[in-house]
Amino acid sequence: MGDNKEFFCFAEDGGTVKISSDVIAAIAAASCVECEGVAAIANVPLETDFYELFLKKGAIRGVKVAVTEGEGCKIDINLYVLFGSSITDVAEKVQTTVKTTVEGTTGVAVLSVNVFVTGVTFKK
Repeated sequence: MGDNKEFFCFAEDGGTVKISSDVIAAIAAASCVECEGVAAIANVPLETDFYELFLKKGAIRGVKVAVTEGEGCKIDINLYVLFGSSITDVAEKVQTTVKTTVEGTTGVAVLSVNVFVTGVTFKK
């Protein structure tokens, strides 16, 4: 099948629970766009390679999750901020919201949330 998905594994008494990094990316993306001042998640980060753009199925573009074995994950989010919003305030809110939501939903420790503001958009 060729999927190179990374999984977080939790051994339970009744078996094993595996959470895909794509699931964590989706949760991070959903919580990010709920933050005031976030216009949208950037479709394609500048450092995205050909594989991620065209071949990876189910990827959440603009959000990258790196699995650190036995420790947790690191999340990179590329986003657009609404004009007039404080970029630093929005970024801090995104970091806090994403970390809290991912940890609360999955039980996976979030080591860092890196926010890359790739543009500013204007309200209509």
